[in-house]
Amino acid sequence: QTGQLLLGRMAKLRKKLTDVVELVAIDAPFPDPGDPDLRTWWHRKNNTYEGLQDALDLVQSTWSKDDFVGLIGFSQGARLVHLLALLHTNNNNNNDTANNFLPGLCFVILASGYDAPLPINLNIPIKEERIPIPSLHIWGTTDQLILPAQSQAVVLQYESPQVYAHEGGHHIPMRAESVGTYVSFVEQHIQTTTTIEQIPDQES
Repeated sequence: QTGQLLLGRMAKLRKKLTDVVELVAIDAPFPDPGDPDLRTWWHRKNNTYEGLQDALDLVQSTWSKDDFVGLIGFSQGARLVHLLALLHTNNNNNNDTANNFLPGLCFVILASGYDAPLPINLNIPIKEERIPIPSLHIWGTTDQLILPAQSQAVVLQYESPQVYAHEGGHHIPMRAESVGTYVSFVEQHIQTTTTIEQIPDQES
């Protein structure tokens, strides 16, 4: 989809967070092969994500322009958020504050996320440690595009993850109960009124 489409679909969450943070959605860098009006973060060929570096550079450039504190991604966007969390964790382990990747990242939200082999064109050392970033993992128990088991596999890679499984399919539910869960998670993990950078899904 696009950033604006996702923001529209998350209007209830935006309204609830008005006094806490602002949701910002950026468009992925590439046209979707099936619809040039939609966007995608990369083109995958086996375990190579063609265009991945462009996506990473776009997020990092946007992040540096404001006081962002968190990332939320849906489907392919959730996969991107996971890779960003890996990069952030790896960079912080180097104790190089001058070149921090996404400094100030407080939390990540992965909706319909999925596990897959790491892209071979991403330089991340494989480590046994779990990602220490606070995380909320959302998936639908009837999702036929990203199966619940695929989402659950990502959960195992995080320390103290929070899980929200809903009875729907491939979407982020905006019922009052669901929105309340998201808001509580965000409020718990931020300390100042600032902005969340939102990574939109780009898979149909």
